[in-house]
Amino acid sequence: MPKIAAVLIALSIPAGLSAQHPLRDPVDAVEVRYSLSQPVVTYGVRVDTADLSGFDVTIRIRNATDTFRLALAAHPEYDDRYFRHVAQVRVATPAGGAAASIVREDSAVWRVVAPGGTVEVRYRLQLPAPDRPIRSSWVPFLAPQGGLVGGPQSFMYIVGATLVPSYVTFDLPRGWAIATGLQPTIDSNTFFAPSVDVLIDSPALVGHFRS
Repeated sequence: MPKIAAVLIALSIPAGLSAQHPLRDPVDAVEVRYSLSQPVVTYGVRVDTADLSGFDVTIRIRNATDTFRLALAAHPEYDDRYFRHVAQVRVATPAGGAAASIVREDSAVWRVVAPGGTVEVRYRLQLPAPDRPIRSSWVPFLAPQGGLVGGPQSFMYIVGATLVPSYVTFDLPRGWAIATGLQPTIDSNTFFAPSVDVLIDSPALVGHFRS
């Protein structure tokens, strides 16, 4: 009977689960993905209507190795080279912690040294001026009534840790709503991404909606 129950449980797992959790080996589910020593990543996205030329991103990382790299992804179909628009990159550690540093190693790669294991990286995505009369649907933008944020143009990720889940919290102007493919949580402004692939493939439409 235990064997039959195990088979029934396995058959009840949704077929799309493997796509949402791209583990390389079943052991990863215990030893890697849910290891107590794996990085814990939380993103913050802040939009201020007083300055719609861009938006601010914060990455809070716990259990980081002493030295790691952050990168921006390139879309397989189109690469708008948004690394050119990343500005004001800075890093900090908790009060009393060891000093941290961040250096740009390549066009879309930054090396972070954080001896304390906990670090916060902040940067601003300065939105480029429109270069065509009709905006492409994937291009992030901001306007007084809303915009498109997130996606591969916005979120740096830890190189070599693409299976690490993360949370994204949006700090938006009052009255703005959020529509995204990320998984909702009990907090209406916070969403969950089971992997980096899901994170960068789930931009957020924000603003005043009509239905």
